[in-house]
Parts: sequence; C-alpha cells; structure tokens
Amino acid sequence: MNKLVNDVYERNFDHLIADASFPINKAIVSLVAGQGVLVRGSVVGKNEAGNAVLYGGDAVVKPEFILTDDVDTGDQAGDTINATVYLSGAFNRDALVLAGEGKVDSIESELKTYGIYLKIVL
Repeated sequence: MNKLVNDVYERNFDHLIADASFPINKAIVSLVAGQGVLVRGSVVGKNEAGNAVLYGGDAVVKPEFILTDDVDTGDQAGDTINATVYLSGAFNRDALVLAGEGKVDSIESELKTYGIYLKIVL
C-alpha cells in the first residue's frame, strides 16, 4: 500500500526561548570563519573588527547575542559568514552554549544590558 502522507519536516523543541511574551528581536551579524559548527543557543560577541565570535575560551569579547540557528563557519579562516542572532528576549540559561570553561552565571548581568534575560526552565 502506498503511503499518501510523507513526513517532510520534524520539529524538535530545544527550549531555548524561555518566555515568548518578552520582545524577541533578531539581527544579522558577520561570524568569523574557521570556528567550526556553532549551534543554536551559542553566545557570541563582536571582536575588535566588528565580527562575531563564540564567547568564552580565548575570545576576548563581550557576550552580546545568541545564535538563532546552527551555523557552519568552516575549519579555516577566510570570509565572514552571515548568521541570524537574537538581540533580545528571555532564554533558558541551561540551553546556552559557551566556549571552553565559560559559565553562564558570569555573563548574566552583562547580557541583561543588551536586553537578553535568562530564566530557569523546569
């Protein structure tokens, strides 16, 4: 028997957005190439050249944005890659991704200055 309905899209909820009633604003930033795959929920900030890099680890940037989607920046330096980020909103603190030993607690107050609020989602 032929199947008349095909599954063409599957949605997996990651619970990144903690409260949709808070204004969620987005923008496009230029990500530095060569960072590999950056996943949805990664915290990024602008370097001295004005391009975004993953916060934490060796990167000396202020945490300013959260990636809306997974982005493959490749393995080698080169041109920048455009990506969509959240500028504001209320997000699940446990769904955020930082580089290295970065801790969400250490950046929470700085994210608030940009309109990004963190919540505990049970």
